[in-house]
Amino acid sequence: MLFRIESSAILRQLLCARGQTILEVGCGTGRLLEAITAAGAAVTGIDPGPGMVKLAVHRGSGPLIRSHSEMLPFPDGCFDATVAMTVLEFVDDVPATVSEMARVTRAGGRIVIGSLNPVSPWGIRLLRQIHQAPWNEARFPARRSLVSELTPFGRTRITGVALNGHAILALAGGQSGRRPWLEQFCGFQVAACTKG
Repeated sequence: MLFRIESSAILRQLLCARGQTILEVGCGTGRLLEAITAAGAAVTGIDPGPGMVKLAVHRGSGPLIRSHSEMLPFPDGCFDATVAMTVLEFVDDVPATVSEMARVTRAGGRIVIGSLNPVSPWGIRLLRQIHQAPWNEARFPARRSLVSELTPFGRTRITGVALNGHAILALAGGQSGRRPWLEQFCGFQVAACTKG
């Protein structure tokens, strides 16, 4: 259920995935690859874990490459969009990962990053319950951090999704705007940047 809510939020921010070339950074077992492929996109997945790539083979329709996110093995601007879902929590160098995602995304393309909101009631409860690897070593990015990482690459917007799946926040990064008090209850956040 939660994966469906989170993946739907990611797909909404990709706008129209049909016919696009999309890179999923940190594809893991390929669940999001499968959802993006079903939406009609040509998807490439990367993940540093050989076991993950082996599992993902059965879910995606495009190439799967074992690689780290901080140095993507692709030329500049070769994808219509790049996406990462619950990946920044585990990378060694968040700025390098975001920069690489932007580098391989074409001008006018989308960079979409989804993560748990660590200050939401759901996030706080979940973080208290996580005691095993790899989650016990995860570093969950705050909303402001996501926006500040993406804003140098283009117009950035962050949306929050409540546990029941209703979008309850649309906040333009770095600009003044109305911040409804419900912002704090968004359990999952999706930052989307249109590359300038």
